[in-house]
Amino acid sequence: MKEKNSNSAEEFVWKDLIHNIRRFRRSNRQPAGSQITVIKKKEFFENDKAIQRGLVRWECIRRNKKFKELYKADREILCFDKNICLTPETTKEAISKEITRIKIKVDKDGSRRFESRADEKKYTTFLHFLQDLGRSESLNNSAVKPKNLSGLIYDCLTPKDISKFSKEEINRFIEQIPQQVEFVIDFGYSKQEILSEIKKQIDMWFRLYEAAKMDNTKRALHYANIQRYLKVYDLKNGKSRPTFADLATQLYPGAASKNLDSTVQQVKREYKRAGELINGGFVFIK
Repeated sequence: MKEKNSNSAEEFVWKDLIHNIRRFRRSNRQPAGSQITVIKKKEFFENDKAIQRGLVRWECIRRNKKFKELYKADREILCFDKNICLTPETTKEAISKEITRIKIKVDKDGSRRFESRADEKKYTTFLHFLQDLGRSESLNNSAVKPKNLSGLIYDCLTPKDISKFSKEEINRFIEQIPQQVEFVIDFGYSKQEILSEIKKQIDMWFRLYEAAKMDNTKRALHYANIQRYLKVYDLKNGKSRPTFADLATQLYPGAASKNLDSTVQQVKREYKRAGELINGGFVFIK
């Protein structure tokens, strides 16, 4: 059973933490690029703030009984590579010493560069591990949080999963996804962390919209529909001044022959929609 949301450390979802660590460990094994990273002075000090916070979190986490049990079941959890293997007995002082051994050159403008690829990888590993340490959906400890939680719920779904839904379920699913999302920013975090988290949130919501194929005309104005509305508007206001019945027969001859009244109402709605767009509704065209 999933543990309920709370700020209580006793209800922290420890399996989520292990999942995040494993995901980070896999991504850390990807080969690095050819250029050695240069860190700007301000960014370097903001990184240090994140590292110090992570070290304090680590001192709490490594003492937790549940975390120790999970580590005991899989001792590879905290082995990021052959040079970085932590255990619940690893203190923050020990990690700090490892970080201080990383060789960094300081440029005249205060920016830092690593002396070797190995030093860069080691620094990056510790930074990302400590930066994300302790984050969980069960706790409000993220720099940026969406007020609408549907993204957190549905982001795990893929287009393949959604394709298994019925048409009714898909429509309900799309209706629940907001076109505009409000965020809460915690300014207790550094500017660098806030901007990074905002980017992650934007990427997540775009993935959600793509998975849902967000082309529902109730949610966003479809370009083809807009062109049709404007065509009705132009014809209606042209020199010949046709009636709506004339337009219905001209634009939708098949539908008009079956039910002229219904088709006329459709043309009237399209004409009205064009007027709304022309008189200010265009600001909602994305």
